[in-house]
Amino acid sequence: MKFSGSPTADFLNGKPKKVTIKLGDSTSIAKSMDLLNKTVEDIKQAMYDEVERICQVGEDEAKAKVHVDTGELRDSITHKVKKTKKKIKGVVSAGTDHAMFQEFGTGLVGEGTYPGDSSGWVYDYKGQEWQGHKSNHFMYDAAKKMEEEMRK
Repeated sequence: MKFSGSPTADFLNGKPKKVTIKLGDSTSIAKSMDLLNKTVEDIKQAMYDEVERICQVGEDEAKAKVHVDTGELRDSITHKVKKTKKKIKGVVSAGTDHAMFQEFGTGLVGEGTYPGDSSGWVYDYKGQEWQGHKSNHFMYDAAKKMEEEMRK
């Protein structure tokens, strides 16, 4: 990953900046401390930006892989990045009640792809026996894509 657009981009790209401190020179020490603090803030921002980018990749992947009927499920897929004093946390989520049924499948067709017992499960859907649907695992695919992005 390459960084640009900040005074510490060279540092973040592996080119350390040399700082000279003259002992007894309070201005020299203060400037060095300011530079160090700015560098720490730039690194934190770069980390936040990277988590944001990876979460966007995950959101895009989930939206591309999810089965679309009305679009409600696809439109509910979002991501959020939260920064606290000690950590940066990114989450990609689907906000509908039926997201888990798409992810894990249902009934006999989806057996083994979700937690629960599906033995003997049959549903009468519009006069037809319906035995469920197989899993789509769009969120799993998104998580794997995000993992790939983190390894780059």
